[in-house]
Amino acid sequence: MAVCAGPFMGHPTSFKIEITGKGGHGSQPHLVVDPVLTAAHVIVALQSVVSRNVHSREQAVLSVTMVHGGEVSNVIPDTVTLQGTMRDLKEEVFETIISRTRAIVNGVCAAFGATANCTFNSMYCVLNNHEEQAGIVADLARTLLGGPQSVTAEGLPNLGAEDFAFFLQKVPGCFFFLGGKEPALTAWSRVGSSAESRSNCMCHSTAFDYNDNVSPLAAVFFVRLVEHRLGTSLYTKAELPMPLPPTEEADGDGDSVSAKPAGPIILPTAKKARTS
Repeated sequence: MAVCAGPFMGHPTSFKIEITGKGGHGSQPHLVVDPVLTAAHVIVALQSVVSRNVHSREQAVLSVTMVHGGEVSNVIPDTVTLQGTMRDLKEEVFETIISRTRAIVNGVCAAFGATANCTFNSMYCVLNNHEEQAGIVADLARTLLGGPQSVTAEGLPNLGAEDFAFFLQKVPGCFFFLGGKEPALTAWSRVGSSAESRSNCMCHSTAFDYNDNVSPLAAVFFVRLVEHRLGTSLYTKAELPMPLPPTEEADGDGDSVSAKPAGPIILPTAKKARTS
């Protein structure tokens, strides 16, 4: 598990840069104002915003993620549109990134005889975990998930973003990551798959493969969090173990092979009656 108090995830801002030049035939570039060439220089120049304008003790990201321009191979277009994302953890860093982006885009475009229009969409706020709640989650994770080594703050804050940040502005709470990294596909994750190894890529990667083994673990963990919050005990360790033990089945030679996924979670009849 990854968890920490204070800043946990970043403030995202999406941006759109529309560069306007003067199109023409690809065989006569001296007669045009090339927005494609201009856009290429803008992309390169924007890489200096974080590396040369943001203090080295701060965290920030500026990524150009989309480039759209042109329709055919022999025509230089009139316009090129760039889009991407910015991330920060502090208001003053955000303001620096915005101001330097505007200055660089306008300056580069002016140098090539083009013009530009920049728009920015500030989205979620910085996600700040509350210290008491983060401590509760970390302590419970150490108890249930295997000791101190099962909880880390390494790599945090993370410049991903979450709208859960707005809830934390109103109510004390904690956002955390449950790790899904495994060397091979096992238990629940093997159902319906012929692969042996998993990608272990984070979400939004083109090779992301959700680890189904995390779902029952997360379900039990949230039940234990509820128990802690209410100061009660809903299920014993035998009724709701952590982690769920795998179900073994015998192979053709009668040897026991751990092949079936753990679970499913089956609530005792009495508990079902109470919740109905």
